[in-house]
Amino acid sequence: MTYKNLNAFNSIQSDWLIKALRNKHIDHVLIDNKLKTLGITGQDNNFLPIASYLDFFDWGATQTGNPFLGLDIAQDIDLQDLGILAYLLRYAPTLGDLFALLEQYQIILMQGMQYSFKPSADDFIECQFSYTKPDLQNIEQDIEFSIAILIRLLKEKIGTDWSPERINFSYSSNKPTAHLKKILGNNCYFDQPCNSVILPSSLLTLKLTNADPLLLQIILKQANIELEKINQQNDFIYSVKLLISIGLSTQNFSVGDLANQLNLTTRTLNRRLHKYNTCFNDLRNEIILDIAKEALLTTESSITEIAMKLGYSDSTTFVRSFKRLAQLSPLQYRKKQRQSL
Repeated sequence: MTYKNLNAFNSIQSDWLIKALRNKHIDHVLIDNKLKTLGITGQDNNFLPIASYLDFFDWGATQTGNPFLGLDIAQDIDLQDLGILAYLLRYAPTLGDLFALLEQYQIILMQGMQYSFKPSADDFIECQFSYTKPDLQNIEQDIEFSIAILIRLLKEKIGTDWSPERINFSYSSNKPTAHLKKILGNNCYFDQPCNSVILPSSLLTLKLTNADPLLLQIILKQANIELEKINQQNDFIYSVKLLISIGLSTQNFSVGDLANQLNLTTRTLNRRLHKYNTCFNDLRNEIILDIAKEALLTTESSITEIAMKLGYSDSTTFVRSFKRLAQLSPLQYRKKQRQSL
């Protein structure tokens, strides 16, 4: 059984969120302790795995007692805290160019989540915000942040009185909507097929006042350097994940086995993985969980059969591992996901 979803490394640069939570007066010791419970220590918190980031964002909302934390951070944050991507968008010549730059270079800030733009009906364009993994938990704060930061950026370019034709949220919400509509506009709808913002396509040719072609070219050179670094990282992590997924059918497949296949020493392999804020066990667990979830949803294989294919000597160990990673037993996960289809 080979891992089919080989997205190289789903993570997001998170310095801005840690800074925002400190600005909300959450004690730095509490923040550090929470990151440790997520397995994040030291400099590793520059980039957080997507699931850890979403958990951390949701935890921040609980700590502050603010159900609209994501929405409010989007209003308060210094856009420059988002790094080189913010500078690229600042100096784009038109709104269409801004969208194109966002699509192409967003990977510098985040992987595993993305903005995408496509034509909609009747001369409108739809900007969708989505995750590469469909069953992530605790998404509400991040989605509201991501939609609100886009709306803030568009208002700065188009005018503060502007509001989109429609905003869609994929989840249900029992929160009061007055605060949300004050920031995003009145046309907000929940339980929709996707998270998106809809606006007239005529705005794509709108010329932006802060445009600076010369400065944009200078920043693009640096952005392309960063993009190349990420591509090199992703190529390496992709190869590692592929080899791990192939090796799972071999019982006791180890980091030493992986290092041999890559013609590296174990120490060099571990050092390279640490450079990308991950390790053999984390990647192995991620792959096992995704393969198991895929098998539970798309096949009628028994728990024992899935466990054997993943290299476990018995189903009990597999069930215990799956429950630790997914917070549900394999059978509970299969039942819950199939009921939601």
